[in-house]
Amino acid sequence: MASLSGFTTWVCAQDEDIFPAGDPSKGIGELGLPPLEPRSLNDDQVRSLKNICDRLHRFYQLKGRRWAKGEAPVLANGRPLRDRVIVYTLLSTGLRREELVKLDLDQLVPNEVDILRKARQGQIVRVQGKGKTERTVFLSADARSALADYLEQERPGIRVIIQKRFF
Repeated sequence: MASLSGFTTWVCAQDEDIFPAGDPSKGIGELGLPPLEPRSLNDDQVRSLKNICDRLHRFYQLKGRRWAKGEAPVLANGRPLRDRVIVYTLLSTGLRREELVKLDLDQLVPNEVDILRKARQGQIVRVQGKGKTERTVFLSADARSALADYLEQERPGIRVIIQKRFF
């Protein structure tokens, strides 16, 4: 509508005789657009993404005939458990990328790995969102399990978690 209004205003400015009654777009309001609805993944997409995350260690393994018979070691910079917990946390909580990056381990409740694995509910408190807002998000059972695996295997020195970055 804005393009049409701009065009008719320009035509009237060039030659006033083309529209004897004046600018035909005067008085016509803008068209209202429906509010944007958030897009989300459907169940099949979530299931597919989780299946890929559960097989990430294969993508990070060394390739070749040398490793064909046994379990191949993971590449030096490969961190499949970290990548898996990132995806599971994002799927479970709906956090923004910026919010996920700023998380500290002291925000995790419960904050002991053994208790986290057995807990019926886990949450991340004081998540800093847009506009200096704070909120609490809850972790699904899959996300709690992935997080416990990550903390046990990739960060084994941490039994009780005290003020360290998540990733």
